[in-house]
Amino acid sequence: MPSLVQGIVREHFDHIPDNDLGVMLSDCEFQRTMNLYGDEQIDKPNWLRWEQDLKNEIERRKDET
Repeated sequence: MPSLVQGIVREHFDHIPDNDLGVMLSDCEFQRTMNLYGDEQIDKPNWLRWEQDLKNEIERRKDET
């Protein structure tokens, strides 16, 4: 289910405020710190990819300003 939601959010990054992206990134960082990824082979790679996508989008927006 998380990958489904992440896919929808990725498609609509342009409509998501910077602050909300920051909150999502903070959630990913919390998961990493607490090792709450779930299955190492299934869930973790997806969450790491999601975290990187959020970082990339935040950087992209910084570069535009």
